Amino acid sequence: VIVAKDAPVQEISRAEFLQHIHHLQEIVRACRLSASACGSDIATDDKVVAESRSAAFFEHWNWLRDTLQSAAKAKQDERIDAMDAAQARLSELQAEAGSTPAPGQLDAEKAQKKAAEVLARPEFRFAAAAQPTWLDRKWAQFWMWFASLFEGARRFGAAVPWLGKFLEWAFFVLAGVGLLLFIRRSFARQQLQIALSSGATQFSAWDREANDWASEAELRAANREWRDAVHCLYWAAIVRLEARRAWRHNPARTPREYVRLLQPGSSQQSALRGLTGIFERVWYGLRDAEPTDYERAKTLFSELSQGKAVSSAGAAS
Repeated sequence: VIVAKDAPVQEISRAEFLQHIHHLQEIVRACRLSASACGSDIATDDKVVAESRSAAFFEHWNWLRDTLQSAAKAKQDERIDAMDAAQARLSELQAEAGSTPAPGQLDAEKAQKKAAEVLARPEFRFAAAAQPTWLDRKWAQFWMWFASLFEGARRFGAAVPWLGKFLEWAFFVLAGVGLLLFIRRSFARQQLQIALSSGATQFSAWDREANDWASEAELRAANREWRDAVHCLYWAAIVRLEARRAWRHNPARTPREYVRLLQPGSSQQSALRGLTGIFERVWYGLRDAEPTDYERAKTLFSELSQGKAVSSAGAAS
């Protein structure tokens, strides 16, 4: 490049020119990483002379000054592209000046360029700016502890190889036992429901039969058949007491045996004894019954029906 004689230049040797290029490469690398490093402190142009001083050439750095000034205000992607282009031009000048890059220098420059591109991405800028919170640190500690448990289990399993097979069979045995217990409890609940259902059905049938005897007694009384009315009330009372589990059903019992099955001295026994006396007198004694006999029997039947519990001396009999 031919320049005017009055252009501000500095005369340097080829070795000094190569050192100057190396300095400029460092400025370009710094500008590529940060816009604040895009300085333009390149004061003069260079006149490079050979050792014989018979050959010389000029190098003007106006292009680099303008590039650095523009990169300081440009966007990141534009600044990176501009610095890459400037670095390539400086490398060409270095080669033209007779310098051979040191072994691995180009690879290092490529690695630095690639690392700078990766670190310039938004996700890395956010990660560098963000600081872990107290909760993040606690979560990290928890997961490290959790991973240490598995690591300890792995080491223990390697030391005791039969443990895995033992735990596997123990799991299957426990699962089978649990299934059997579940099935057993299910059958027990079903049996209890069936028993309660059949018991409730039986009690309901006895109550209906007692009500039928009582209704028949009312019908006989309406026809002034007092003897039959007392007979119906007596059996209504017997069936009602059976429904309350005072004893087990046994048609072969005598009226006095029913009385003895109740708790001695209880109100139920007294009421049944009075009703039994009226029943035996008018039914087995073949005596005529009076309206007063029916009313008395009806009162005793009501007392037995209204009792919430029946005291029994031999409920199993």
